[in-house]
Amino acid sequence: MPILYTAEGGQWKRVKEIYVGHQGVWKPEKIRLVGYEGRWVESFNTETAPPNDLLDVFSLSYRAGAQLQGALDIRGFGFGDVVAPEPRVGAFYTFRGAIGDYFDNFGKLSVYGTELPLPTDGAQAYAFDGAKQQHAALPNTGTSAYDLLGLMGGDADAIDEPRGKKHWEVGGKVKPKAWPAGDNKRFLVYSGTPSQNIAVWFDSTGTLYARFKNGSYERTLSVSNAVGLNQWVSFIYRHRPDGTTRYLELDVMRLNGSGSYEMVSTSLEADIPRNVDGTLYKEFSYWIPALGQPIYIGHGTQEGGTQNASKFFLPENTHPALQISGDGLELLGTQTAYRNSTSSGWMQPGSGRFYVEFLNRSSYDIQFGVTDAAVVNLSQAPGVIGWAVNTINGRKFAKQTGGGTAWTSAIPANSVVGMIYDSDQGLLEIYVNGVKRSDPFPAGTITGPVRFIIGGRAQDATTKLFNPGVRLSPALWAYPPAGTFGPVPYTQVEAPGGPSYTTGVFKDFIFRNQPMSSASHTQKVMDPSLKFEILFEHVPTGDLFLVNSYVLRMTSDLIAMNVPDLPDGNYRVRCRLGGYAESTPRLFTIRSFTARAEPLLVDFSTSSLEHIRKELMAGHKQWGGLNGGVVTENVLINLADGVCELTACGDLYTGPVKGVDREGKPSGINTRIGACLVTRDYFGPGSYRILVKPAERPGVCNAFWSFHHEEGYPGSVLFNRHLADGLHTSGNEVDGFYTVRNHEIDIEFPTALKTNPNQEDVDFHNARFNTWRGELRNWDVPNNDVPTNDPMYSPVNHPDYWSEYTDDFVNHGVNLGDGQFHELRYDWHLGQDPRVEFYIDGVLKHTVRTHIPDIPGRYWAGLWFPSGSTHWAGRGAPWVFEKMIVKKLEITPFVDQLQHARMIAESYPTDVFRDFRKVKYE
Repeated sequence: MPILYTAEGGQWKRVKEIYVGHQGVWKPEKIRLVGYEGRWVESFNTETAPPNDLLDVFSLSYRAGAQLQGALDIRGFGFGDVVAPEPRVGAFYTFRGAIGDYFDNFGKLSVYGTELPLPTDGAQAYAFDGAKQQHAALPNTGTSAYDLLGLMGGDADAIDEPRGKKHWEVGGKVKPKAWPAGDNKRFLVYSGTPSQNIAVWFDSTGTLYARFKNGSYERTLSVSNAVGLNQWVSFIYRHRPDGTTRYLELDVMRLNGSGSYEMVSTSLEADIPRNVDGTLYKEFSYWIPALGQPIYIGHGTQEGGTQNASKFFLPENTHPALQISGDGLELLGTQTAYRNSTSSGWMQPGSGRFYVEFLNRSSYDIQFGVTDAAVVNLSQAPGVIGWAVNTINGRKFAKQTGGGTAWTSAIPANSVVGMIYDSDQGLLEIYVNGVKRSDPFPAGTITGPVRFIIGGRAQDATTKLFNPGVRLSPALWAYPPAGTFGPVPYTQVEAPGGPSYTTGVFKDFIFRNQPMSSASHTQKVMDPSLKFEILFEHVPTGDLFLVNSYVLRMTSDLIAMNVPDLPDGNYRVRCRLGGYAESTPRLFTIRSFTARAEPLLVDFSTSSLEHIRKELMAGHKQWGGLNGGVVTENVLINLADGVCELTACGDLYTGPVKGVDREGKPSGINTRIGACLVTRDYFGPGSYRILVKPAERPGVCNAFWSFHHEEGYPGSVLFNRHLADGLHTSGNEVDGFYTVRNHEIDIEFPTALKTNPNQEDVDFHNARFNTWRGELRNWDVPNNDVPTNDPMYSPVNHPDYWSEYTDDFVNHGVNLGDGQFHELRYDWHLGQDPRVEFYIDGVLKHTVRTHIPDIPGRYWAGLWFPSGSTHWAGRGAPWVFEKMIVKKLEITPFVDQLQHARMIAESYPTDVFRDFRKVKYE
């Protein structure tokens, strides 16, 4: 059995007892280390591991951490609200932050749009915006393709064999965000041509359809009340051969009136009989799809339908004597005879309340109301062919000629007139400047579908004309009445066919050629309500917290997440899959991140090795291009000479020290290897000083910096907080997107100035004085942050330019490569005047007031090799070694300014550091 040790007083000592807080009392807790996948993981005496076939948690990567700290890995099995189809054939695209096939049987999806879609909606799913033509397609070329021919098969021309022998099914889950207009379709799955296709779509009534179309042969299944806005619905559309017949089947899991999901299924039996060697088969009208015909998600080809007319008043429903203007919302008539415009779409009985507002201006006489006439005589007064009132003397008309019937009184000129048609009661309501007049007709007078009609006449051809102006947009209504209502509808016109794009959230799409293992498993795969929950139970109170929003990445056996932003304390961590399974609880402690308020002083001539190790450690990782990183082997604590020696291995190095990668593992790059000191604690605003003799030759960067780093991924709390912080996304639709919050302050040299056309022509009289809150810039537009010889340089920034950091290249006038010791210092201020002041040998050289960080970080000092496209510390390092000699490091926190710092933990606070291995005593 392995034994647990801890460092104490510079020695390793065996841990005898561990205590945990329980109901306000410290109780002993026995710990054991259990072998798991080649490594030791912690287990406590209160944690059992009962057998569980669906789900369990084996281990946590660490047992205590600060809020939002990253790299909390939960290992086990059965993680996620994805229940994979069984058997695992075909393609399964979960859209959970990535667009690859969950089974790795086929290639990645391709995503499209005028702006590419992102995982979003507060969950790991993809949101498509139809206005941006966002959609996805299965791979349709190459060895990893899955096209319509691969799905349906190619036996449509079989003579001596039955046709339609191939089972196929497509399905997925979607949360629609917008209805289609008119009788337009919004496709979930579509593949084929306008004349030959399979398609799944929904319409504005919430009905879900699945269609099989071959020319004039068309078979469609439908489930009503299946789709609701902002509600998940799932479906599987299936072609199932069964003996001598074939079936088309549609399974839908929809939300019912009680708020739970129910399965609704419908099917069609094949209807084309065909005799094959004496056996009668029932088949559908099959076709052989063209090779490479893509299968689309969220996109299809719309047949011709209807849509809102482009304008309200149209020539075809307006008398030719009335001039249309004002973007189709104003009329002008000069004739003294009545002329009208039957301008709206139909308002059906029981379809709600509709409102329209118009300005009567100085019109002589206006009649307005509704008509049920299918064909309108545009030369008649509205009251003759419908139910209307007039403005000239306040009379009402119910399909009557003559002077009408008394109602109220004349409507003054320049009034705002409002009309409600209540189709539920068959009632007109009239408002003048927001004041309701008595109803002109009793409720129930109007019973059928009607349209809005307005007409009138001029007093003569030059004075008191007919010139109303209609307001249909609710944003322009001066007196919107109380209650629920919509604008009077536009006329519906024929819409040409063409591409259709669906606005909604998509996940868990299935394309396969085998039936699933069972009907019960199919239901689990489809169930939109199936929730995988990660729970933190507060031990003292028993309060449960759902923490799924802190997940960065999840596979079936690994959850990578940030520590939840919960109150400090002890928690039991477990996972739960709906009502099916719950995992073994594991203990975890949350403790708040705080910056150190006490000063730090390490004087290598007087500090003990124990003190040095308590305060500092060595960086052991790689960044910044093709280099060997920084390694602990290049750090020497020289107690004999009272210094710390940081060695850089140049291009000519051939010795035993090996470079490392980003995780501190050997990289195979064995030149351009640096060294760094790092503080163990985090520091906020304060004075940072180091007494140092820098490296004397160019090719390596002398760097001194404060550093805090976070990464956020779509769907996570950090991702959303980074966007709210004004940061931008990195990455792409194939590899995924992420955000970085990088709060940093730098002194770096040697460097060129931005005015130097050769950025690798460096000088030790120059330094980079930088401040960071992120790590991105909009390089695509002219700006004055790039060097002056850059094609994008402009003395004035483009309006679209943005930057998340400041990098000032300054000639400070001191030769820092002269082989002498220099004090390098920056003072980081927060509060009323946030700024960073940069000093050399006690003299203020530069001040920055932009992109000032406000999150504490660790302090780094050392040598590293910028090795990207520009070797900005000098192109070559034609030497074996260079050294930086450190005498003293001192940090004095500005305690009174700590209140202005945000206490946020790094994503990877342990990535990647080592203790000092090399010590020289004499």
